[in-house]
Amino acid sequence: MALLNDEKRNGNPKATSVRIQSDTVSGYSGQRRHDLRIGPQPKYVDPERSPLNRTLLEPPFPAVMKAIATKRRAKRETQRAMKSNFAIATAGIITFGSQAAQMFEALSEEDQDRAFRLLARAIAMRLRTSLHGLVVHRDEATIYAHFTLSSHNRDGMPLSKSTRPAVLPGLQDLTAQVMQRFCPDIERGNRYGERLAAEADWSDIIHKSVHKLHRELPLDLAAKQAQLDALAADEETARARVAKMEERVAKLTQKTDLTTREVKRLATYQKRLED
Repeated sequence: MALLNDEKRNGNPKATSVRIQSDTVSGYSGQRRHDLRIGPQPKYVDPERSPLNRTLLEPPFPAVMKAIATKRRAKRETQRAMKSNFAIATAGIITFGSQAAQMFEALSEEDQDRAFRLLARAIAMRLRTSLHGLVVHRDEATIYAHFTLSSHNRDGMPLSKSTRPAVLPGLQDLTAQVMQRFCPDIERGNRYGERLAAEADWSDIIHKSVHKLHRELPLDLAAKQAQLDALAADEETARARVAKMEERVAKLTQKTDLTTREVKRLATYQKRLED
């Protein structure tokens, strides 16, 4: 039962997922610069790999997204004037669990791009809005994609209001369905209720913002890499100890007459090698 609980408590390594959040003018401007690698970038970005990034649909300038949002907002009657910090875009990110990423990266670039395009367009259709940007990043620890949607749907309703909690799980279902067309073994992520029932922390389950998720993923990966490095160092130490014991065993077995102490020592070495 503990193993099952662990599987439900943690995120599914075979899963793909999507996260969305609203962006103001300043938020979208920063996100666009990050997506297109304009200006200084975080330390976890490998500039030597940045040429591997692919811009499938270049995100527009903030003024363009603001004009689209303003025009759509005008389609419905509103009692309040538009705030200066209203959302002009909805930023999204498509990510993969560790095993799902390996499956996806085994695809050709053409199929990867087809999958990202199909999913981003499907999400836009599901939310009744439009897709305006799609960028694939390969210069970080694993592949993922950023996409940009209009902040308002075609009826003028802000996505922040139209994407009720009941709608969001459907986006995860849609994400898994689309990606499974390209990688049949990719799975849907564990549902919130299942993870809570398995005693997962609520803070690890709630929808993280795109910025927060993007900031934490490299840190989580760095921590995992540190663990792998430590295991590799332990393995190297163990190999050295084994080689030394094998050398001692070889020397003792070459002797024709062993003292009582040497017989015990040989038995000890052989037992350690078996262990």
